[in-house]
Amino acid sequence: MRSHLRCLGHSPGSLLLGDLITSSLLPLVMLSSMLPSSSVSMVYTNLCRASLGLGLSAWLTYITDLGPDSSSERSISLPHLGAAALTLFLFPSSTRTNTYIIYWAIICLRPLTMWLVSKFPQSFSFGEATLICQSCILVSASLLLKLFSLEEITMKAVIIQLVKDLEWMVDHLLSSSSTVVLLLMFWVFLVVLSVCVVALYHQQGWEVNTKTRKLFHLAVVLVYVSGLVYSPVLLYISSIAALVFMVSIEAVRWSQAIPPVSYFLTEALQPFLDSKDGGSLILTNIYLLVGVSWPLWVYPGPMSVQPSPLVLYCGVISVGVADSAASIVGSTAGRLRWPGSDKTVEGSLAAVISSLGFVWAMSALGLVTVGSWSAVIMAVLGMVITEALSKQVDNLTLPLVMYGLLTFAQYKQF
Repeated sequence: MRSHLRCLGHSPGSLLLGDLITSSLLPLVMLSSMLPSSSVSMVYTNLCRASLGLGLSAWLTYITDLGPDSSSERSISLPHLGAAALTLFLFPSSTRTNTYIIYWAIICLRPLTMWLVSKFPQSFSFGEATLICQSCILVSASLLLKLFSLEEITMKAVIIQLVKDLEWMVDHLLSSSSTVVLLLMFWVFLVVLSVCVVALYHQQGWEVNTKTRKLFHLAVVLVYVSGLVYSPVLLYISSIAALVFMVSIEAVRWSQAIPPVSYFLTEALQPFLDSKDGGSLILTNIYLLVGVSWPLWVYPGPMSVQPSPLVLYCGVISVGVADSAASIVGSTAGRLRWPGSDKTVEGSLAAVISSLGFVWAMSALGLVTVGSWSAVIMAVLGMVITEALSKQVDNLTLPLVMYGLLTFAQYKQF
């Protein structure tokens, strides 16, 4: 397994503490989401139980499978079975069915992670692979928990529940139909513009630099800020649809199911790859979407509340604003580098200033409510330090770091 992991800037196959931290981010973020919430659904509570076990399982996988005496077997190991049992012993579920779902969710992490890194060698660090597998497992567990929460499990009952959910979404969107139409037109325009930029650079053979890549960050900021301000529900639905579309496109490109299309996509996207991309997969665009969407997907509260809580902007702030400012300023004016990192102090200062400036502007316009500036400053500083020192993919980790720190700091009333 070690030989299949992407090198993180040190000797090939070397492992960093950042991997353990990254593999713990999602469980910690989900737990922090429950702190300020007076009422959280039973499904979300059970997902938090599962996430704790997934975090423990990730650490066990790191210890047992990445050492010098580790084996490459994909079977479920005894320590991982013990981790699942310990999690349910300390945090028991209310029903036997939920217990089974949580138990299997936890013990599936190791084989799924090992399959992922062996199937796509050099594409992931250990932290990134476990984070992705944890997300997939929690999504699957969520669907099962919702299914078994129905009074009766029949095709008719499932269809009725789906219709109810669709009716609620449609009614909510139709209540502001003109806003929805304008948002969709604006988003389609930005998507078409982004595709044209890729096509133009590919056709002209222009060199792609840091500033060019950040154009897509700007487009994402415009999409998510407009969505969070005017229709978070539409943004939530669209983010899931966009993820499914992007993953499908990457699957077509990687599998070479349609060779001419695969070749064109590879040639067009290759120049826009991030320095941390490796292996046979092109994940930069997917990671960008996932990063700005993390807060929407892990937030346990209602999406229809206006103005949207500040935590929902953590993806926009960390990936769209802070990371972009740090990259642009660091690459053009950076001189003083952080110890053991290629990131610059000047870039980090730009990230702090731009993030706080963005929050101040949104607050001044009445688009967000800042309950505690000290909590915001704490979250921004933690996120920027992570950006400066981490070897993981920023788009995946920074939103989770800021989200977790902000919710915890607000709960503690810093």
